[in-house]
Amino acid sequence: MSHLKKITLLLLVLVLVACSKSLIMSDVETAAESPAMEMPEDARLGESSADFDDFAAEDGEADIDRETRSQQTQRLIIKTGSMNVEVDDIDIAVGNATSYVVGLGGYIQSQNVSGSGRFKSATLTLGVPVEQFENAMATFREYGEVGSENATGQDVTEEYVDLNSRLTNLEATQTRLRELYEEARNVEETLEVDRELRRIEEEINVIQGRINYLADRAAFSTITLNFSFVGEPIVTEPESWNLGFTLNQALSDLQYSAQNLADGLVYFAIAVLPFLLIFALFVWVAFVIVRRVYRRVKQSE
Repeated sequence: MSHLKKITLLLLVLVLVACSKSLIMSDVETAAESPAMEMPEDARLGESSADFDDFAAEDGEADIDRETRSQQTQRLIIKTGSMNVEVDDIDIAVGNATSYVVGLGGYIQSQNVSGSGRFKSATLTLGVPVEQFENAMATFREYGEVGSENATGQDVTEEYVDLNSRLTNLEATQTRLRELYEEARNVEETLEVDRELRRIEEEINVIQGRINYLADRAAFSTITLNFSFVGEPIVTEPESWNLGFTLNQALSDLQYSAQNLADGLVYFAIAVLPFLLIFALFVWVAFVIVRRVYRRVKQSE
């Protein structure tokens, strides 16, 4: 079989693999119910990478290996939680939460403290190991009075298994393409194989990045804590009436207003009034000229 036919056959297999993508998850569920789907070791030892005609059969073996992996994969749950807590001291609550999370092996994603006194508040975004999520939420409830609380979980196991299956198939295709690239005999074959190899490598990078993201998000849960101050409201007693103080304040305001008015008049007389007089003079001259011209026209008629 010529190299061009091999390349054509490879591209045909890639199209068939892409079309069967929608059937991957149903195959995974069937494999989970039937543990007898494991591939025997002697079948794996009988694989041959030299014969390109066995490429479709090797893809079938990769599917069986994918099903076996799905049986061994633990459930991946991305957990997130949020809690609004009223505390007596914002600084103490923030310090306790930070120390507790670091002691669990977690980390602080963000921390924001604003306001002062009884208007002080704080928001913490914490990364907690997933196995300590429930314990952490229970601990934070003891910090004060909980106003509201929310916890959610997202199961990404199916997506994780599907991505790993696609990654296995793409890596097998990548290996075959590299072999074809080494065996290419002319420029046309080399360029065609290189183009397809680059596309497969880009898909591998995207899928590997998504797998790493899901694994990291499932390993550490995110908890958002909102701390607000709770305390007795401050009651201010009304001040006693002082008539003398009110009169002094009124006289002071009157003096201030009179000074502002005098300053405004002086500023107007110096900075504005001369321009107004000049403008009024031009208007009067123009009016006199127009009036005389009108009279002459009237007399001539």
